[in-house]
Amino acid sequence: MSLLGRRKDINKLRQIALICTLNFIPKANKYSIFVIMNHLFNKPILGILNAQNENDEITHVNDLGAVYNLMCKEYLENTPILKPTDTGFGVALSPQHAIDCLADHLRTSRFLKGIHAALEDVLSTNQSTKIEIVYAGCGPLATLIIPLLHLFDAKRLNITLIDIHESSVENAKHLIKHLNYEDYFKLIVSADATKYVHDYPIDILITETMDKGLTKEPQVAITQSLVPQLQPNGILIPKQISLFHDHSILTDHVPAPKSVTEGLPPTSMSGKTQLFQIDKTIGSELFEFQSEPILKPESFRDAPDICIFTELEVFDSIKIYSNQSYITNPICVIALSEIASLSYRLKYSQLPRPNWSIKK
Repeated sequence: MSLLGRRKDINKLRQIALICTLNFIPKANKYSIFVIMNHLFNKPILGILNAQNENDEITHVNDLGAVYNLMCKEYLENTPILKPTDTGFGVALSPQHAIDCLADHLRTSRFLKGIHAALEDVLSTNQSTKIEIVYAGCGPLATLIIPLLHLFDAKRLNITLIDIHESSVENAKHLIKHLNYEDYFKLIVSADATKYVHDYPIDILITETMDKGLTKEPQVAITQSLVPQLQPNGILIPKQISLFHDHSILTDHVPAPKSVTEGLPPTSMSGKTQLFQIDKTIGSELFEFQSEPILKPESFRDAPDICIFTELEVFDSIKIYSNQSYITNPICVIALSEIASLSYRLKYSQLPRPNWSIKK
């Protein structure tokens, strides 16, 4: 049997064990459910936080996925829909696709590590009051915050969840109620995060609403809307998104992997050049970017494509590098053979939808 086959069998056994465990708990016993779900979250979360390598991260994210699969079967009130929503600054993923993001292993692991570190950092420096947390684009399961909550005191956290889809908000409310986590949350609201105004300065802002190369989804617009509402020393998660350009071998018909378990497509970089960064200094004016002229190489047989590469610093040197996640997969803007001039410029626009183009 292949390693992948054995891994699938192990995951099935884990899920069966979780279901059997939960079935021993009386449905009416709310406190018992709270205790057992804390226990079920604890093992994968401690595994993720203490993981020493990528394979460990993948294993423990799979364990976390098994817990969430169980909760979806037991507690989701509405079937997640598949239709995305256009915000005017990008497409908000459908509730079902938001759930699917959990399986992007290193993305999930690194965000949970970073958010845990950010929470500990802010709590250690602010010991007298509740800290204000806003999680924009939470989806139906709020997977980047709920699994961490059993490690923190509800008396110290004021969490607001925002999602544009009403069904996601209703499912999140339903899940939180069944987990007996209501004391952690200040507000769970259906709203467009590109226009949302919070009622109090934010200590930690979390938003993972991005696609590869910062295309399609409204990460930039949400960041621009909410960053001005941060405390002066507030934390943005991800802390920094860096975009790079290079000539490489990567065409649209050779998809980059969603995780390290899938292997990498053939790439050959000649030397990447940073284009811009998105962080909490971005400002609120509509963000656009145009590069300086880039010379078209005389020979480009070994690197025929104009590509964009993405790297993230989630928090405190916790990073996701290019090709480690769906959200940091490279994209091909155009083949060099289609450029007739001696040079070109790269342009990033948010309207009508976040995209890259060539200005000759």
